[in-house]
Amino acid sequence: TPTATPASPKGSSDPEVLAAFRRGIEASNQGDVLTAERELKDVVGRDGKLDYAWTNLGVLYERQALPDQAESAYKKAIALKPDQALAWDYLTRLYFKVDMIHSDEIAETAC
Repeated sequence: TPTATPASPKGSSDPEVLAAFRRGIEASNQGDVLTAERELKDVVGRDGKLDYAWTNLGVLYERQALPDQAESAYKKAIALKPDQALAWDYLTRLYFKVDMIHSDEIAETAC
Protein backbone atom coordinates (compact mmCIF):
# COMPACT_ATOMS: atom_id res chain seq x y z
CA THR A 1 0.00 0.00 0.00
CA PRO A 2 1.35 3.43 -0.88
CA THR A 3 2.22 5.82 1.90
CA ALA A 4 1.39 9.49 2.26
CA THR A 5 4.00 11.85 0.94
CA PRO A 6 4.93 14.84 3.07
CA ALA A 7 6.18 16.88 0.11
CA SER A 8 5.14 20.46 0.60
CA PRO A 9 2.46 21.56 -1.83
CA LYS A 10 4.28 23.88 -4.18
CA GLY A 11 2.32 26.71 -5.68
CA SER A 12 0.39 27.72 -2.60
CA SER A 13 1.42 30.45 -0.24
CA ASP A 14 -1.85 30.31 1.69
CA PRO A 15 -0.90 29.34 5.27
CA GLU A 16 -4.30 27.71 5.84
CA VAL A 17 -3.82 25.45 2.81
CA LEU A 18 -0.33 24.52 3.94
CA ALA A 19 -1.54 23.81 7.48
CA ALA A 20 -4.40 21.64 6.20
CA PHE A 21 -1.94 19.73 4.01
CA ARG A 22 0.36 19.08 6.99
CA ARG A 23 -2.59 17.99 9.15
CA GLY A 24 -3.75 15.65 6.40
CA ILE A 25 -0.34 14.03 6.06
CA GLU A 26 0.05 13.69 9.82
CA ALA A 27 -3.40 12.12 10.17
CA SER A 28 -2.66 9.74 7.29
CA ASN A 29 0.62 8.65 8.85
CA GLN A 30 -1.21 8.01 12.13
CA GLY A 31 -3.81 5.89 10.36
CA ASP A 32 -6.64 8.39 10.79
CA VAL A 33 -7.98 8.07 7.26
CA LEU A 34 -11.16 10.08 7.80
CA THR A 35 -9.35 13.12 9.19
CA ALA A 36 -6.68 12.87 6.51
CA GLU A 37 -9.31 12.70 3.77
CA ARG A 38 -11.21 15.67 5.22
CA GLU A 39 -8.06 17.80 5.42
CA LEU A 40 -6.82 16.91 1.93
CA LYS A 41 -10.26 17.49 0.42
CA ASP A 42 -10.15 20.91 2.08
CA VAL A 43 -6.75 21.52 0.45
CA VAL A 44 -7.91 20.64 -3.07
CA GLY A 45 -11.16 22.50 -2.48
CA ARG A 46 -9.20 25.66 -1.75
CA ASP A 47 -6.59 25.08 -4.45
CA GLY A 48 -7.23 22.23 -6.87
CA LYS A 49 -3.86 22.73 -8.55
CA LEU A 50 -1.78 21.17 -5.79
CA ASP A 51 -0.58 17.92 -7.32
CA TYR A 52 0.76 16.32 -4.14
CA ALA A 53 -2.57 16.85 -2.40
CA TRP A 54 -4.23 14.86 -5.20
CA THR A 55 -1.56 12.14 -4.96
CA ASN A 56 -2.16 11.82 -1.24
CA LEU A 57 -5.92 11.69 -1.73
CA GLY A 58 -5.29 8.81 -4.12
CA VAL A 59 -3.31 7.05 -1.41
CA LEU A 60 -6.19 7.46 1.03
CA TYR A 61 -8.75 6.19 -1.46
CA GLU A 62 -6.55 3.21 -2.23
CA ARG A 63 -6.29 2.42 1.49
CA GLN A 64 -10.09 2.46 1.65
CA ALA A 65 -10.35 0.04 -1.30
CA LEU A 66 -11.79 2.73 -3.60
CA PRO A 67 -9.74 2.08 -6.74
CA ASP A 68 -11.81 4.24 -9.10
CA GLN A 69 -11.47 7.26 -6.84
CA ALA A 70 -7.76 6.55 -6.31
CA GLU A 71 -7.24 6.34 -10.06
CA SER A 72 -9.04 9.63 -10.59
CA ALA A 73 -6.97 11.40 -7.92
CA TYR A 74 -3.68 10.08 -9.30
CA LYS A 75 -4.68 11.14 -12.81
CA LYS A 76 -5.51 14.64 -11.55
CA ALA A 77 -2.05 14.87 -9.98
CA ILE A 78 -0.46 13.72 -13.25
CA ALA A 79 -2.52 16.16 -15.31
CA LEU A 80 -1.29 18.98 -13.08
CA LYS A 81 2.33 17.84 -13.05
CA PRO A 82 3.09 15.25 -15.74
CA ASP A 83 6.59 14.63 -14.39
CA GLN A 84 5.47 13.74 -10.86
CA ALA A 85 7.02 10.28 -10.65
CA LEU A 86 5.26 9.34 -7.42
CA ALA A 87 1.78 9.74 -8.90
CA TRP A 88 2.82 7.69 -11.95
CA ASP A 89 4.28 5.00 -9.70
CA TYR A 90 1.16 4.77 -7.53
CA LEU A 91 -1.15 4.76 -10.56
CA THR A 92 0.83 1.96 -12.21
CA ARG A 93 0.83 -0.07 -9.00
CA LEU A 94 -2.91 0.48 -8.65
CA TYR A 95 -3.51 -0.82 -12.18
CA PHE A 96 -1.54 -3.96 -11.44
CA LYS A 97 -3.20 -4.37 -8.07
CA VAL A 98 -6.75 -4.28 -9.37
CA ASP A 99 -6.00 -5.84 -12.75
CA MET A 100 -7.00 -2.74 -14.66
CA ILE A 101 -4.08 -3.06 -17.06
CA HIS A 102 -5.00 -2.62 -20.69
CA SER A 103 -2.12 -1.91 -23.00
CA ASP A 104 -4.10 0.66 -24.99
CA GLU A 105 -5.02 2.60 -21.83
CA ILE A 106 -1.41 2.73 -20.67
CA ALA A 107 -0.21 3.85 -24.09
CA GLU A 108 -2.91 6.53 -24.24
CA THR A 109 -2.15 7.79 -20.70
CA ALA A 110 1.59 7.91 -21.33
CA CYS A 111 1.25 10.04 -24.46
